[in-house]
Parts: sequence; C-alpha cells; structure tokens
Amino acid sequence: MDHWSKKLPKDSRPEVVGWCRTQPSLNAAWRSCARGDWMLWLVWRLARTLVARQRAALANCLVARSVLHLAAFGEERPRLAIEAVEAWARGEVDLSVVRSAASASAASAASAASAYAYADAARDHSLAKSADLVRQVFSRPPRLVSR
Repeated sequence: MDHWSKKLPKDSRPEVVGWCRTQPSLNAAWRSCARGDWMLWLVWRLARTLVARQRAALANCLVARSVLHLAAFGEERPRLAIEAVEAWARGEVDLSVVRSAASASAASAASAASAYAYADAARDHSLAKSADLVRQVFSRPPRLVSR
C-alpha cells in the first residue's frame, strides 16, 4: 500500500514531502506539524472551492496579523492589505480591492530600508506560531485526492 504522501500535489515541495513521509497519516502530520507555511501551502493546493479559498485566505491573514507589529511604526498599508483580504473572504469586496491594497503594501515594503530584515523577522516569528494559527481555521487537514 502506498504511503499517504504519494497523493500530495504534483508541485510538492521536496522538504515538505520528506517530512510527510515520516508521518504515519495526514491527520498525524496535521496535528504535529510545526510549520504553518507548509500547512498553508497544502491548504492552498487543495482548496478547490471558493469557500475553501476564503478559509485559506483567512488563515493567511491570521499568520500575517501575528507579525504585523514588525511593520514600521505608522505604516498602515500592510494592515490595510490584510483587512482587504479579510473583506474578500467575507464576500464584501472583489479581488480588485485586494490587488490594489496588496500593491500598495508591497510598495511600502519595497521602499523601506529594512524590508529584508522585516521579511526575515516575520518569517522566523511566524514559523514559531503559524501552525497553530492555521489549525484555528482548519482543525482538520484538507482531503487528499488521488493524482
């Protein structure tokens, strides 16, 4: 019988797959994973419906909010981008609003002298907490289907 990880999407990240092969089941992997980025990657690959994508977006927003304090003092564009995604996930705005807010947020990060330091700090901080945040939105793993 094939290991459950053989059903992972074709564009699987090798480090994620390698770790998954050490786990007896998808449910066990979901419970023990300490990498929210890996969990979000899987959720986005398996989100087949608009509702699933909206939930995935909300999980991303939770993770992003957890590092929002790392943005430059007075810089509101990252928060506004998160709020735009949350509004889209609730069905209140269309994707053009999200794209506009994301562009403004990216421009603020690109113009900041500490953009790379912010990104590294955000990544380190979010990896420590993001898995639990993802599990707040997705208490169970998405369903895998055969390739």
